[in-house]
Amino acid sequence: MSDIHSPTHSILLVEDNPADAELVRERLKNASGMSPFYMTRVSTLKEALTTLQSTSFDVILLDLNLPETNGLETLKRIRSANSDIPLVVLTSNEDEPVALEAIKLGAQDYIPKSSMNAALLSRILHYAIEREKNDRIRLDSERKYRLFVDGATGLAFIMLDLLGNITHWNSGAERLFGYPEDAALHKHFSMLFTPEDQHDGRPANELRLAEAVEKGDDDNWLVRADGSRFWASGAVTAIRDSKDHLVGFAKVVRDKSAQKDARDKLAELNSTLEERVIQRTQELTRNQERLRAMASDLTVTEQRERRRLASDLHDYLAQLLVVCRLKLGQGQSMTDIESLAKVIQEADTLLDQSLTYTRTLVSQLSPTCLYEFGLNAALVWLGTEMGKQGLTVKVIERNLRLNLPEDQAVLIFQSVRELLFNVLKHSGVNEVTVNLAIQENNHLIVEVEDFGCGFIDSHENRNEQSPTNFGLFSIRERLEA
Repeated sequence: MSDIHSPTHSILLVEDNPADAELVRERLKNASGMSPFYMTRVSTLKEALTTLQSTSFDVILLDLNLPETNGLETLKRIRSANSDIPLVVLTSNEDEPVALEAIKLGAQDYIPKSSMNAALLSRILHYAIEREKNDRIRLDSERKYRLFVDGATGLAFIMLDLLGNITHWNSGAERLFGYPEDAALHKHFSMLFTPEDQHDGRPANELRLAEAVEKGDDDNWLVRADGSRFWASGAVTAIRDSKDHLVGFAKVVRDKSAQKDARDKLAELNSTLEERVIQRTQELTRNQERLRAMASDLTVTEQRERRRLASDLHDYLAQLLVVCRLKLGQGQSMTDIESLAKVIQEADTLLDQSLTYTRTLVSQLSPTCLYEFGLNAALVWLGTEMGKQGLTVKVIERNLRLNLPEDQAVLIFQSVRELLFNVLKHSGVNEVTVNLAIQENNHLIVEVEDFGCGFIDSHENRNEQSPTNFGLFSIRERLEA
């Protein structure tokens, strides 16, 4: 075993001939201008394999003809033990064809023993180390690139030659387009385009654009293996060699169908929203006109009701009380017990009529049974009152237990009363049904149903021609509020 001092690179020399080993040692010692080597020599394949298990070297210098084995078998055994260390073959003149085969099997270079000088040997060893290092960097870079490309399942990476034929097809492309790699390789990439785009020459235009500006971005429809289409966003990039010669193209594709659907739905939503804004604005304008007319109508109605109440109080209740007072005045001057009793009886009858009228009026203005007994009882009472005016009301409430807030009960009662008056005035029938029911979602449904002449409920026919008819409109506005 021999040493060269001040080592920079370590060599494992596998040589059974001591003279040849000494020759190598002398040539390395005499080499100048390059980094020196530290050399470890073994004379058998067994020693070489054992040494490689425990020691790392920068390069192996191998004689193919050893005691245990010779020729390419020696190389195969060494490479199987450690394929990462660069290897240079030592040959005799007649072994040159074998040396060339050795390079095919992974040797970096070979050097004939007969022509070996210090400069040549040193240069070959240095170049072998550098080539192996560069090959390792390149392979590692390719491996990382392959992992990146194949791991990007959401992206299709497609390599094309100058004519547009597919030369690389990653797993993302297989997933996106549905073509396995063997079905896509060597096919023209135009098969990914729609028939319309093929007819318009879009594939060729993409390549021309990429060649002219280096990269062309585009969004368009592409076609899968099953014929289905998807919206794709992608780019075609020109690939050039170190001399700036065009050698091919790279196409990257991403499925943007979901984004396009979202954009289309958003555009549709915006259009629908604009229509709804116009519609709601028109409805608001109509409602404002109705509300203004209703406010005026309510003022007139209030004054009309005031006059009606004043007239009823004056013409009926006040007259009853006046007559009662007259009767009582007559009784003050009477001495006949029988006549006085008759006058008192007549006055009592007049007072009873006055009280009955007052209770009726109070019930019409604010039914006490609604507050005391609830909505069910109030609707039954309302049906009885409507019967006095010729409208038979059937209330179907199926023993419902309604626990409504007072404001809601009052609103429903008033609404039903207004609807019954509308039936009485406009339907042409004398029977109506009020049906109360509770839905599964605990919503109260109140139906006022008759079989009268009906009416048209539309924007064109509601309130515009007769702006003071506010029955349904007034009820709807109060319920929505």
